[in-house]
Amino acid sequence: DEKEKYLIADLDNIYIFDWETGVLEDSISTKECGPLNNFSGFNYVDSENIIVYASAKQSLFIINSKGEVKKQWKQPQSEAFTEWLLQPVGHNYSRPQLLNEKVLLLGTAFGPLSMAPEKPIVTSETVDIISGEWKATSFYPDLYYDYNWGANYLNLVNTAKDNDGNLLISLPITEIVLKYTDD
Repeated sequence: DEKEKYLIADLDNIYIFDWETGVLEDSISTKECGPLNNFSGFNYVDSENIIVYASAKQSLFIINSKGEVKKQWKQPQSEAFTEWLLQPVGHNYSRPQLLNEKVLLLGTAFGPLSMAPEKPIVTSETVDIISGEWKATSFYPDLYYDYNWGANYLNLVNTAKDNDGNLLISLPITEIVLKYTDD
């Protein structure tokens, strides 16, 4: 179904609502992914592809509407990958996206970025669903490191789609909008 969905999660379920009517369409168990929290990200692509990032496990899952895990990946922890881990939070304006053969995770780093010991700090990562390779794809611009813009909401990545279906990405304190491409 191509209609827009509104998603809400609790510890063990994702609730899927019709965006226009507000009617609850489905409830999908996420128990196999572990408990979800405020720092977990999720998105309903279709009944066979529901993306879940479980923050407590620092793992990404693709599940189906029965809650069965189809694929799972652990977020890399090495300092060579990223010093501060991306947190794909569960906001409707910053959902993980399934684009071609990749999952695009968008999120934030919690804490004042001006105090970060290392730069750059990642704002998006892709996971190749065939190879399982994680790749940092975008980083906070210097403006974020120069001042203390807060520890959470001013650091969040926002997304929307344009009239052609392209994914647009924005950071709250910048004046630019980026168009996601696969390269």
